Amino acid sequence: MRRLLALIMALSFLLVPLGAMNNQVAAAGGLPWAEVSGIKLTLKDSVSFGNYVVTVTDIDYKTWSTAIIKVSGPEGTKEFTISDNEVAYYPSSEKPVLGFSAIIWNAGGTPTVLLTISSPLRKVFPSAKTMRKGQTITLLSNAKVTLLKVNNESAEFQVTTTKSFRFTLEPGEGQGVLYRLSSNTNEAFDYANFVYVYLNKTTNTKATVEFYMPKVIFTSIKISREGSDSGSSQPETQPEEECSCLMFNDNLYVGEKLGIKYDDTTYQLQITSVTSTKVGVRVYKGKDYENYVLSIGQSKKISGTSMMFVVSSTEPKYNRAILKLYAPTDAQITPPVREAVIKANITSIPEKILLSDYLVVAISVDNDGKGDAYDLNVAAPIPNEFELVSSTQSWNIKTLPAFSKMPALIYVLKPTKVGTFEIGKAVVKYYDDKSLLSGAQNTVYSSSLKGIVVYAIPSIEVNALAYNGTWSNYVMAEKGETVKLKFYLKAGDGDPKYEFVTNATLHLQLGNSLDGSTEINVGTIKAGESKDVMIDVKVLNESLTNIRAVLTYLDPLGNEHSIDLGTLVTINSIPPKVVTHEVKVWPTPEELPEYVNKTLSKMEDPEPLAQELSEVSKLYLPSKVDTWKILAILFIALTIVFGAMAYKYWDSSERCRRILEKKKAKRPGGLPKKEEEETAANPPTKREGGL
Repeated sequence: MRRLLALIMALSFLLVPLGAMNNQVAAAGGLPWAEVSGIKLTLKDSVSFGNYVVTVTDIDYKTWSTAIIKVSGPEGTKEFTISDNEVAYYPSSEKPVLGFSAIIWNAGGTPTVLLTISSPLRKVFPSAKTMRKGQTITLLSNAKVTLLKVNNESAEFQVTTTKSFRFTLEPGEGQGVLYRLSSNTNEAFDYANFVYVYLNKTTNTKATVEFYMPKVIFTSIKISREGSDSGSSQPETQPEEECSCLMFNDNLYVGEKLGIKYDDTTYQLQITSVTSTKVGVRVYKGKDYENYVLSIGQSKKISGTSMMFVVSSTEPKYNRAILKLYAPTDAQITPPVREAVIKANITSIPEKILLSDYLVVAISVDNDGKGDAYDLNVAAPIPNEFELVSSTQSWNIKTLPAFSKMPALIYVLKPTKVGTFEIGKAVVKYYDDKSLLSGAQNTVYSSSLKGIVVYAIPSIEVNALAYNGTWSNYVMAEKGETVKLKFYLKAGDGDPKYEFVTNATLHLQLGNSLDGSTEINVGTIKAGESKDVMIDVKVLNESLTNIRAVLTYLDPLGNEHSIDLGTLVTINSIPPKVVTHEVKVWPTPEELPEYVNKTLSKMEDPEPLAQELSEVSKLYLPSKVDTWKILAILFIALTIVFGAMAYKYWDSSERCRRILEKKKAKRPGGLPKKEEEETAANPPTKREGGL
């Protein structure tokens, strides 16, 4: 992305003249001012409109180049010194509500000012209005706008003031219409751009529109002549003999003729020569003509008519001068039909790029003709091998004046493959005065942008081996020996014509223990190509050395690159040494108990190991009688025996007690029975077992 920004900045420096032109175009693209022109005033005359009065207080009789006017209005009274083609702003240039410009000329020996009054436009409504087909919006009682037709591409309007006007706009375009002012004289004055319609956007059913009107709105104008106000007996010039309107205000080139038809007579104005201060003018009346030489700002009346022309400025470089013609409104003016000569050129910066870079393409369009070009469309070529990075590939410009240049049109492409390519031709379509009459749009092409070369850098793989009896990336060597180093370089697959590197060089880091070349020139490596190089290094010291490498090369455009390859080979020149020492593996039998005790005390869970040691120890211990277990068994057996004897004793005692109780119950007072009787009466109970 940095590279892209750098390319665009470089292009901008190369196109400084075009950038300056861009500022002029942007300024010209703003809103116009509303304007009333052709107001003829002599010394002490005044013109009144709305709340304002303008009075001519002084005129320079010697040079006929300056005049002083006094402007009175709500913002106060101010005086201005005005010269030909200069504008005075009231009340100030920072916040103007009115502008005044004038042409000062000698009308039959009387110094005269042709005054133009202008006012900046402002929005009628704070925001744009959405109009539907057939809808009418009233700006003033005598100013209405109707949307007649609308689609996605354009809208047709009808604006009604003192006259009805119809026009079609595309989004981003505006159109102003005039208002015919009422006057106390027979002169006709038009308030140009009295209503200005600007189209923002459209759909199939509606249009978004902005409306503008002058800051100072007036519908009538009154001219007061000093002679009529003062009662002077000096006769006033008849209106029909005066120049009533500015009918032409444009460039006229050497050799061109401006046609005028007035009172069934044909006149022609032709510029014969142009210098920085003088202009030669030839005035034809039929086949007859008269020659005049006029200074800038000087005027001349056409003999026998009320028409007058003024030379406003000159451009000797283009053999043209700006001519203003004042004539009655019924005069028919035929301006010369001019052709625009459009030339397109396409360039790129740079012409050779890498596959990862961007190609900045610039299209310039010049008009070298005498005529203006209108509605230019510029289309940029985009070949299949490139992708459009910027968002625009075509541009529309409303007007390109004669002998002017359009700001450079810049777009950015990114290549998708290597090779040599042709970008193609830029296409420009436009109209001029001649094609507008014929209806045939003009088309011109730039030359093809050829020779765009796209390169790429192939991937490069680097490996290395060392030899000291065997090939390996790790070898042993002795001090004073020579070790061979071999480096393998391989470029990735691709087109070798466009994918390669040059001046490839390996930079080795050998350290202090090795002696040999630290730079190895490899040269050019093309895509799909392999190369190997070999050098010898001598071992100076006993050391372990890692040989690192950096690969540097130039890409096809000459830019330097480097790759840190890291360690490729290791050489060990340290001789091996045998070191012997006694290692105590097992503790002695005397140390074993203490060793086991220390080991178990340091363990988090010593029980499993202790149990295992216990099982091992049992194998080496003599068997012994468990006295306590035997005593416990004897105790349990004696307890059972003594328990049984106690139970038998208790049972015999109970039986004897029952026999005695029975005997007492049967013989309470007699002699005791004989034993035989006793036995017969109570036979003994049969018992199983017993002692």
